[in-house]
Amino acid sequence: MEIPETGLFTTVTTDVPGVDACVLYVPEKLFKSDTNTSEGIALKDFMVSEGANKEDALDRDYGDYVLTGPGPQVNGMRAYWFAKERTPEEIAVPFRSLEGEQLGIPWPPVVNGIAVANVLEYTSDGTSYVAGAATQVTYSRPGYDGVTQVIEEWFASHVPFTPAKSATLQPMGGVFDYGVGTFTLPVSLHGEIPLTWTTGTDNPRYPNMTFEWTFAATIPTNWPAEWIRGIDQTFERGLYIMRRLKALKPF
Repeated sequence: MEIPETGLFTTVTTDVPGVDACVLYVPEKLFKSDTNTSEGIALKDFMVSEGANKEDALDRDYGDYVLTGPGPQVNGMRAYWFAKERTPEEIAVPFRSLEGEQLGIPWPPVVNGIAVANVLEYTSDGTSYVAGAATQVTYSRPGYDGVTQVIEEWFASHVPFTPAKSATLQPMGGVFDYGVGTFTLPVSLHGEIPLTWTTGTDNPRYPNMTFEWTFAATIPTNWPAEWIRGIDQTFERGLYIMRRLKALKPF
């Protein structure tokens, strides 16, 4: 193909159905030290003073397309990608979604509460005293690592995405040492859990002692309705494409 002296314009399909982008090839010799190649400049304003040839781009209503990124340099020609500006609503709505299933996504147990009861022992004369504590952890949700429903979504933008980061469930456990024993909270999701235990004033074996401990709330405190497992973005044929993977709460 013979390369034109002043430029070459062509349109291309993108990953977004019904949305095209375009490429302008400009000879290297047209560039000056102050040539504006900033992203966001409109095609109709791009390299006007340098005399870049846009062929019939403006007549075909591509003049308002904005520069989204550079392409490769080939045979002394620089390539530049242009795309139509997308509205915030268009950027926020996925142009493609696929549902599926995945194994290996752990959902930790969720603690509902902790029941604490004193354990009594007796002296030789039959006097009872508090010797320790018995605890029972109850769960609103057991741990789960079976099949999880997932949704994979793709979004498109003419500018780079600044998406929220992917999330992780952050279960925590811990140990409460109450002097004459310990309680171990299994690794789980839970709200703030305050615990108090006392030996009592008339204890013949132990002095009067009170122990307090609070297990801090986890992030989150319960299974979310959906969990963003991964986010990445690429630049493809003039548009920034963001891929997002969501896991849905099993039950």
